[in-house]
Amino acid sequence: MYPNNYNNNEDTSLLKKICKFLMFIGSALTFIRNFIGNLIMLLFFLVIFSAIQLTQSLKDTKHEEASYALNNKTPLVSFDLSGYISEKPLAFSEFEHIQKMLIQGDDIKFHELYKIKKALNTIKQDESITTVALYLDDMQPIPLHVADSIAKSIYELRKANKKVIAYSSSYSQSQYLIASAANKVYMDPFGEIEFKGLSLNSLYFKSFLDKLFIDPKIFRAGTYKSATEPFTQDYMSPHVKLENANIANHIYSTYKLKLKEYRQAFSQNDIPSSSYMLNKHLEATNGDMALYQLNMGYVDELLSSFAFEDRLIQEFGHLVDDNYRANAKSYEDYLSERLNPFETLKKEEIAIVYGIGNIVDKASSPDDFAPENIVPQLLKIRDDDKIKALVFYINSGGGSVTASEQIRRALSMVKEKKPVVISMNGVTASGGYWIATASNKIVATDATITGSIGVFGITFKANRLINEFGVYKDGVMTSDLANDDLLTPYTENLENVMQKSVDNIYRKFINLVASSRNIDAANYNTFAEGKVFVAPIAKNLKLVDTLGDLDTAIYEACKLAKTDIDSVKITHSKVDVPPIINNLEKFFFKGASAYIPDIVLVELLDLKKNLSLFKTDKNKVNLLISNIEDPKL
Repeated sequence: MYPNNYNNNEDTSLLKKICKFLMFIGSALTFIRNFIGNLIMLLFFLVIFSAIQLTQSLKDTKHEEASYALNNKTPLVSFDLSGYISEKPLAFSEFEHIQKMLIQGDDIKFHELYKIKKALNTIKQDESITTVALYLDDMQPIPLHVADSIAKSIYELRKANKKVIAYSSSYSQSQYLIASAANKVYMDPFGEIEFKGLSLNSLYFKSFLDKLFIDPKIFRAGTYKSATEPFTQDYMSPHVKLENANIANHIYSTYKLKLKEYRQAFSQNDIPSSSYMLNKHLEATNGDMALYQLNMGYVDELLSSFAFEDRLIQEFGHLVDDNYRANAKSYEDYLSERLNPFETLKKEEIAIVYGIGNIVDKASSPDDFAPENIVPQLLKIRDDDKIKALVFYINSGGGSVTASEQIRRALSMVKEKKPVVISMNGVTASGGYWIATASNKIVATDATITGSIGVFGITFKANRLINEFGVYKDGVMTSDLANDDLLTPYTENLENVMQKSVDNIYRKFINLVASSRNIDAANYNTFAEGKVFVAPIAKNLKLVDTLGDLDTAIYEACKLAKTDIDSVKITHSKVDVPPIINNLEKFFFKGASAYIPDIVLVELLDLKKNLSLFKTDKNKVNLLISNIEDPKL
């Protein structure tokens, strides 16, 4: 009896196992079938989506080509300068292009200063172009030297008997400087030119840090090196106020002089210097700012944007596919049409390298002023026999001393083989000036801020903060040098070590400037000590050779290279951008923007970038100008 039952149980158990196995096989087959089916559906939708995108792209391309074909013979070129104007060639990776599209929208435009100027200079020689229309609405703030660089090229067009007209609903000071160089300036009846002047200010954190029980540790060389001031006091010191006031007054006086040069009205009428004066002027027009500025001759006529465009349409006709837009070719299309085939035949070149922004040890973007971005460009230029001279365009208040020195050494290697000219723009100070010492000649715009020859180091200690909440740090160490961190206060000896290091770099800085500029190092009180100068004063101190812009620097480079400016090709160097995302990821991010919130995609892109570019930075001694950035008008 028992054996039979045992056999039956065994048979049942075996049958169950077989059933389970078959069910597993069935489930697995169902999963695989569903997975393949879903994958096919997904691929199907991706193909459909890609086809739609491709079709739309082809339509847009044909539409643009049709519009371009129509405009090809128009004598009108339009410069729609809405968006951002970059003073250096853009080196966006596909990654950054997508990121900017998500953050700022697909309609945000990016312009390159050298292309704007190249188009204007080409038009000057082109008899088929009679008129240039400047659309200046929605321009982002730009510094004085950028606005004036465009204005100068526009003024040259006027002198070449080209007609230039400018329109904006309202004008910022930088927009208006560009417009002032035109023959005619138009503005909306409800607009205004925002003559505000210039302010230089900073936030001060001493009391805030005291409340947080955080102690800044400052190591400084240079009596007037004021970069650390916001962390040690709650107000601007008198000598920094005086220094900043002189800088602001010089820059704004330069701005007003340029307006007088470009527009006759400013020879008789100055800009109101205070709200009191402006209030008195507005009494005559019952507070109508646009009418007041029209009466003063700052603008030629008050028109709506529709009326302005209609006037152009009456003279030049309209687009074939848009009855409300004048028949004009954009300056971008004009440039692509007017590529000079003889330019590529020129055997000699002048190269321009751009260093803009804070000087950092490690780059997180192709735009960063970092050795890994700049040094390869310099070495490539050094070894290229076609390049006869280098112009290094700098707009930087300084940064890491080690990064500045790496770039200076590479620049010195270029200088051993060919002439090097520095073009100072905006702010070229401290670490920026350290780099500039490796040159044959220094050219600076008349509004450039330079100097700040001094050194500082800064770190923060938070031991009092954690102690306040009952947290303490303790342990053993072989030396106090091993315990240099955020939560351990410095010993007196360690503070002395840090100060000696800063003093040593300061001495090297003074000697570097003195030897390169042929100045007596014993007179360092006049040119160093962290003092900041505007370019004309810096020229008197022999820190600058010539006042002028990038065009002046190129001319000086040609002279040093003993070549003619008309026989050389001007090459604007860019960073070689490695791909951060592959084609599949590129497709995903572009396509997903229609379905996934932009903020989520931006975070995913940031994560991707940080994983790709993750590097550890150590504390560095910094060469920095005080708290002054390149002022925007």
